[in-house]
Amino acid sequence: MAHSWIYEHGYPVDGKAVNDLLKSQSLTPNHNAFSEKLLPEGINIYELFVPDQMHEVEGGGWKSYFTHLICICHACGSDIVQELNKWNDTTSQKKFAACDYEDTIQCALPCFEGLLPKNENKIILNNLFDFATWHGFTKL
Repeated sequence: MAHSWIYEHGYPVDGKAVNDLLKSQSLTPNHNAFSEKLLPEGINIYELFVPDQMHEVEGGGWKSYFTHLICICHACGSDIVQELNKWNDTTSQKKFAACDYEDTIQCALPCFEGLLPKNENKIILNNLFDFATWHGFTKL
């Protein structure tokens, strides 16, 4: 669609209309030789790339989930957050790199065990186990 806007209707490549159209998917208005050859065959080259685990999962999804877990701990009592921080001030997430988030994924299960009330604890531990297992499989 952006192609026709630019080449058939004369919209500027760096104009607001084209930018707004492409921004939602982080696309850029340029030709790709692979796309031009493979797209007529029904192959979208961008679907072939493997997601970047470090940036999309560890620094993205896990970071959001871990922040949410800390909010749950705050809601259940400030002493829970202090217990979680007993050895290392992990909940502040200061100067965390993606590898630090990976470490927290691997260590979270025993750290959260028994911290929350029984019903919530079971849900959180099951969810942490599933997340850590899935994360481990993505590293294979």
